[in-house]
Amino acid sequence: MSTDKGRTWSLLENALKGSNWESMAKELTWGITARSANPDWSDMLELTPKSGTVRKGEMQTVEVSADGSKLVNGTYKFSIKLQNNQSDNNEVKIPVSYSVKGNEPSVVMPKIVDFGSLLVGQTKTMTVEAFNEGYGSFRGSQWGAALYNGNITVSNENFRGPKNGIPSGFPARATTTFDVTFAPTSGGSHTGNVIFTDADGREVRLVVQGSATEPSKLTLDPATVDAGMLNVGDEPSIVKFKVGNAGKYPLEYVFPKFSSETVSGQTAKNHKFGYTVASTLEGYNEFAYDGNPDLIGATAVQFEAPKANFILSLNSPAGIVNPGESVEISATVQANSGMDAGQTFNNLAIITNDPAPEHSAVRINAVIDGAGLVPGVALDSYDLDAGDCQGHRRGR
Repeated sequence: MSTDKGRTWSLLENALKGSNWESMAKELTWGITARSANPDWSDMLELTPKSGTVRKGEMQTVEVSADGSKLVNGTYKFSIKLQNNQSDNNEVKIPVSYSVKGNEPSVVMPKIVDFGSLLVGQTKTMTVEAFNEGYGSFRGSQWGAALYNGNITVSNENFRGPKNGIPSGFPARATTTFDVTFAPTSGGSHTGNVIFTDADGREVRLVVQGSATEPSKLTLDPATVDAGMLNVGDEPSIVKFKVGNAGKYPLEYVFPKFSSETVSGQTAKNHKFGYTVASTLEGYNEFAYDGNPDLIGATAVQFEAPKANFILSLNSPAGIVNPGESVEISATVQANSGMDAGQTFNNLAIITNDPAPEHSAVRINAVIDGAGLVPGVALDSYDLDAGDCQGHRRGR
């Protein structure tokens, strides 16, 4: 139940507590009652005198005074009923036109809208509620109520006002909601004003505040690793590379091929097979395997060369790297008899909380030595039919 035009609501059970209807509160359903937002007309008009006696052949002047201070600007039409002792017409309706203007808007907003802390590159949008407790509307122009770009300015580039303006403006005696956005482009504490200006130059200011931290920044040293020649039958060998953080916020990283860990706020499409998914085909439906689960009964497609998955394990497939530091990753590699000989590579996908990573994978190159591999020849058929053969004579 609401008694303030929907600004706040309470349960019907609580609203009826202490009344004669309390015992029935849980049995009642919603009910809507239409009530005028304007005060009683009898409170707005004063008749002097309100009653009296008029002698035959005489007239009585009645003064009508109006108070428009509690009415929204506009024109109102209604009737004053005059009751008398005339036998054939004892009630007369007198039409009245009542114009109200000059009432000022009074828009109330939150003192401060605090967005909290974000990373540079992130965005956050909050909905703000404004209430115009005045009896005049806050309008964008003399032709319409809407507040658009010309009526809305923002004093700090890290904040944005409502994307599509406020089509209704701030109507009198009404609540209006709109969105503001914090999109920091640099670190530090940011404060600004979203300023609304109406057609008459009145201003309403909303103070916005937020802080931002420079994000993590992924570095790979090197981004391409050479594993050299891999011989079938040799013991596993180790290749190394470093995952570094050139940013100012802790870097979270995961190699999903070898870890089920996740990154805070991760949005990349990845799974246990270590690659990301994207398509430029029209109508392509994106998908994600939440939490990098082990897929059961599914068919995996690998983007490396066939029979060339030579990376066996990583010593640190997930972790956190502090700003200015790096961690050394050791990858265990080995060739096996099921591989094809020749040059190949594995792309080892890496997922991080870097909002704009320069790298999405570590490439590890290798050459699979053909020694020790068994050559194989596949024939479609062992029976060959040459058909009919006819000889021919050579002439002179």
